[in-house]
Parts: sequence; structure tokens; C-alpha cells
Amino acid sequence: MFMEFNSLTVLDFFEESETWKEDEFIENCRRHKKELENIRILRKHHRYYSCRLEIEHLIDFIRKLL
Repeated sequence: MFMEFNSLTVLDFFEESETWKEDEFIENCRRHKKELENIRILRKHHRYYSCRLEIEHLIDFIRKLL
């Protein structure tokens, strides 16, 4: 699975978004939220299954930013 953004947690998001220009911040947030929502982490064998709570938290955090 290819991900355009690398962050899966809020702390990672802060680090990754530091390099974003102000005019691209909102669009990147929207794209990243959509990308995270498309990760299917319901099955225990999925590579991000153990990170599912962090991913849900990051999705919620980005929603609040928007």
C-alpha cells in the first residue's frame, strides 16, 4: 500500500506538516485525512492494525483542524 503522507500519529503529523507551505496546508490535511480513512485496519493481520487507535485519533485531530 502506497501512502502519500508518512504520519500515522499526531506527533508525526506535526513533524511532517512543518515542511508544508501555508497555502497547501488545508489541502494536504484533506488529502491525508482521506488517505487515512481509506486504510482498512479491521483485520488483525493488517500491518497498521496495532496503530488503529492512533490513526483514528489523527483522523479526528485533522477533522478538528479543518
